[in-house]
Amino acid sequence: MSAHQGFLTRIAAETSLPFPPMELRVLLGIEEGIRVAWKSLISDATKHAIMLKCDEVDINVDLELELDKTLSENTCPTFTDAQFNAPTRSEFFNFNGEKREKRPDLVFSLKDSRPGIDLRKYDAVFAECKIIGGESNKNMGWYVKGGLSKFVDGDYAWAMPQALMIGYIRTTQKMPDPLSEYFFKKKTGGEFNSKVYNLQGDPVMCPQSNRRTVYRVCRTVHSRSWGYPPDGKRKPGDITIRHLWLEL
Repeated sequence: MSAHQGFLTRIAAETSLPFPPMELRVLLGIEEGIRVAWKSLISDATKHAIMLKCDEVDINVDLELELDKTLSENTCPTFTDAQFNAPTRSEFFNFNGEKREKRPDLVFSLKDSRPGIDLRKYDAVFAECKIIGGESNKNMGWYVKGGLSKFVDGDYAWAMPQALMIGYIRTTQKMPDPLSEYFFKKKTGGEFNSKVYNLQGDPVMCPQSNRRTVYRVCRTVHSRSWGYPPDGKRKPGDITIRHLWLEL
């Protein structure tokens, strides 16, 4: 066992995991901040044209900077500098410390620590971002295998019962149909994707999205089969993943 794994094992043994869920108002505040920042980004015709062709990393950087600007200029009443830290793109351990340089696309944390939580860095809303459309390999398989699976496998958000997937959409697809079609499609060999990714129930639209025509949020719930160190007996429980799709 490495020193890093030993440290994480000790911390995990002394910490109550998983952490309690973030309040709904916190999740909605983050999502509204993303919407405000996104609208500002695509309102710039030159930048929008570039975003239609560039890769995910470039869009992530632009969105991170615009979110910081949204906070500093106080342009979103539910996503404010008084409550939230600027989103980051730093390194984290996975659930057992075997992977030490995991880099979620965006991480949202609160200014004030929640009571009773020791590993403050891991008490956050972790977001993974994926392009959908525009290229043959930028499909739902890429979105799930390259993004969502990291939450199910314990690479990201292993201390949390919630996470966020952000889709940069270059197609006319609308949720929840593409998610449902992918999860209930059989893989080669006859196994449904829903079983592969431990889907619990169907993808459903979040009630707060019912009145929206764009930038809506869908929700999926997935069980997680791994356990916390040192012995793997403590299980993380299900993770609820909110899906916010931003149309390009």
